[in-house]
Amino acid sequence: LNGFVIEVIREPATIRLVMKSGEAHAVNLWSIDVDAHEKLSKSGATQLITYAVPSIVNLKMNNQKWPTNNVNFRKACAYAFDYDAVIQGLLKGRSDPVFGPYPKGFKFWKSFENSDKLYRRDLDRARMHLRESGFNPSSETLSYNYRSFDPLQRDYGLVLQANLKEIGIKLELEGVTGPVYHE
Repeated sequence: LNGFVIEVIREPATIRLVMKSGEAHAVNLWSIDVDAHEKLSKSGATQLITYAVPSIVNLKMNNQKWPTNNVNFRKACAYAFDYDAVIQGLLKGRSDPVFGPYPKGFKFWKSFENSDKLYRRDLDRARMHLRESGFNPSSETLSYNYRSFDPLQRDYGLVLQANLKEIGIKLELEGVTGPVYHE
């Protein structure tokens, strides 16, 4: 190896194109979604390797300001979210639901199985927590910021947006740069 070139390519379509044409040999894992990985693998441009990674996907909330600082509001969001849609749809079944704070593979993960404290989609329970939160869904539109270079984070936001709409909460999505996201 005499050297290498690192090029920032933000558009998933361009990333797929340079991988397929052989102009690039490696890409950032977060730059393309599961469908793109599958298409590239089928074209022979990449090799899709699957293996268990003990981690949890989470959507972060600013719990220092209203309404996300209210525990009942956060519970309403958690019970409205369609975890199965993400696992079966976005992740193509390549993930398992978590049973608690530990992902599968960690020492104590199984101790939370069958716990009544797990969040699973339950719209009636979501509506109850929303009422208890005191948040008036018609009063404001909330914002979901995602890393603009991460299509999967955008897709999680789209699922959340559709799910919260079912309980009357309006959510607007905005792609931001990495530094702005972390700020």
